[in-house]
Amino acid sequence: MLNPLIQRLTNAWWVGVMLAITAYYALKICLMSKKLQKNFDHADTLLVAWASKLMWATGTKITVLNPCQVDLNPKIPTVVMTNHTSLFDIPISYCAFQHRLRMIGKKELGQVPFFGKAMRHTGHTLVDRSNPRQAVKGLAQAKQAIQDGQLMWISPEGTRSEDGELQAFKIGGFKLAQQSGAQIIPVYIDGAYDLLPKHSLMLNRHGPVNIHIGEAIEANAFDDLESLMNAVRNAMEAMR
Repeated sequence: MLNPLIQRLTNAWWVGVMLAITAYYALKICLMSKKLQKNFDHADTLLVAWASKLMWATGTKITVLNPCQVDLNPKIPTVVMTNHTSLFDIPISYCAFQHRLRMIGKKELGQVPFFGKAMRHTGHTLVDRSNPRQAVKGLAQAKQAIQDGQLMWISPEGTRSEDGELQAFKIGGFKLAQQSGAQIIPVYIDGAYDLLPKHSLMLNRHGPVNIHIGEAIEANAFDDLESLMNAVRNAMEAMR
């Protein structure tokens, strides 16, 4: 009985450390909100620092595999699409790209104390999926952000996978990519599910995470959305 108890206590300690890290950076961002609105470089620095310290707490070794030498140029409208298996997919992506990465998330994230305000202050887009009018408004903001040089992180699955496998893709992110004239960077994150699967608070610390970055896909090179979705899915599958 001792070992399971020690394991739970250790896990609770590290979860507490990560919550403290997140609270610290969220509060710092809120206090610096006016400065961040004028210069997103400061926001980038804080977000990457938050992600790096969070992943340090997991003890995870992150390896970035980029055989096509994809260079993320902020002058090129870009959407980064990854599989989604864990709450750590976002900080892992920050550690990998180290760029002006923002995400489209559900509005419920905005209701988390400090964290929600920090997301808004740093330029993330929160979409109300239950309100079509507000959802359209949010996607219009995301389109403008992409065209202004922000890299937009999107999970085409829409939510975390239950079993770590790729789920069916939703069409919204692909419409946004075409409307923005963006390229899509397909990314497959391997190992995040083992670190923290959905419906679990038990961390599997010190495990490896490999980030596979695929070749850019021009969204407007496809006449229909289904072909574009298949191309991105095939690219992800090939990186597994």
